[in-house]
Amino acid sequence: MGLFGGHESAREIGDLLGGIKKEFKLEEIVAKERIKENATKFFGILGVESGTEPHSRKQIEIKQLQSGVLTVICESSAWREELKLRHGSIVAEINNYFNEKIVQRIEIR
Repeated sequence: MGLFGGHESAREIGDLLGGIKKEFKLEEIVAKERIKENATKFFGILGVESGTEPHSRKQIEIKQLQSGVLTVICESSAWREELKLRHGSIVAEINNYFNEKIVQRIEIR
């Protein structure tokens, strides 16, 4: 017997935690943070505010993920245009990473 009394109890706890994540919309919060952590991978050469890069390199900031819409702030019109051009490939790469459709579109501000 394991810590939770066996596999069935562990599965029940996993199901409970999954329900809590959905009810409180924690899935999108966790996904947003994972997107930020892997921002260079998804956004390529764009400098992204990820917490690990110097602020002076920031070209875009990942603001939120809500109802499948990833909102990013981009101060530079040139980078904004680059994001618009690469929108489809960025969305596809993020969704491939998660193996599900987490992001439906990117809103650029």
